[in-house]
Amino acid sequence: MANETEGAATNNSAVATPGVEAVPASIVHLLGPTGTASSPATSAQAFQDALDLVCRYTAWPLGHLFRFDAQRTVLVSGNIWHVEEPERHEAFIDATRRRSLAPGVGLPGRIFASGQPVWIEDVRTDSNFSRSSVALECGIGAGFGFPIISSQGIEAVMEFFAPEAVQPDTALLDLVSYIGVQVGKMLDLARAQSSLEVSEHRLRTLFEQAPDALIVVDTAGAILLMNQETEHLTGYRREDLIGETIEILVPGSALGDHAAFRKRYMDAPHRRAMGAGKDLLLRRFDGSMVPVEISLSPTEAPHVPPSWRRCATSRSASGRKRRCAPARQT
Repeated sequence: MANETEGAATNNSAVATPGVEAVPASIVHLLGPTGTASSPATSAQAFQDALDLVCRYTAWPLGHLFRFDAQRTVLVSGNIWHVEEPERHEAFIDATRRRSLAPGVGLPGRIFASGQPVWIEDVRTDSNFSRSSVALECGIGAGFGFPIISSQGIEAVMEFFAPEAVQPDTALLDLVSYIGVQVGKMLDLARAQSSLEVSEHRLRTLFEQAPDALIVVDTAGAILLMNQETEHLTGYRREDLIGETIEILVPGSALGDHAAFRKRYMDAPHRRAMGAGKDLLLRRFDGSMVPVEISLSPTEAPHVPPSWRRCATSRSASGRKRRCAPARQT
């Protein structure tokens, strides 16, 4: 068997992380100014960037990504490549695309099974490299690879090839171990961002489609958010209310005291009905008044600025969804 070297990283053990000052500038550029994954990306783009980066840094002409097919428990081509001289490597690329490898089989399988980077000095003479004959045909010599490790485990394996036999480079294996973990963090960030966007869309949909008029104001009483029912109830267009103080909806007879009442509530916010026992009126855009029931509530939502955490819910006093004249048109 050809000379084979495994790195120190495993799926369940800590990866030896080089100091940021030891990480080449090109790699710091990919990972961020602190040498750690700093911004989400799609998985395909993160993989492609890492492949290109390692090939440029090593001057090795061929890089490829295998992904793990959990249903079949095999590694299959992710069809993500860095290829120089495509015609020269065409047969090897074709053989790789058609290949599926079990854990422990071939260079990618050994990387996946061990959770470590692996270096083969010459794949053409390696008894556990199933593409050795086509590697010989295409003039491929050394190969190495490393796992992409996220919080979910090993998600993919990257492999790289040189045109001649090359002895193992321990420092390079340490570096690519580090890259594999950092790319895994990028995948985690991308998933977290995607999940957050889905949650925000669901919450905004619920807010927008609520049967009652919902208004969110800051501690100064400025209207920050409102839903469609607020437009129906008040006759105002959304763009006419956002940024205005809530007093724009208060009848003139109650306007003098309202700012003081609002400040008192903002100083000690709690869930309650507004104006208990009183008939409340809301002033619409056309100057007409509509009887309403209003509930007040602080919204203790994480990641929401405290100054935003006040919400008012309004409905017509009859308890029925009010369908007043539509919001004014330009």
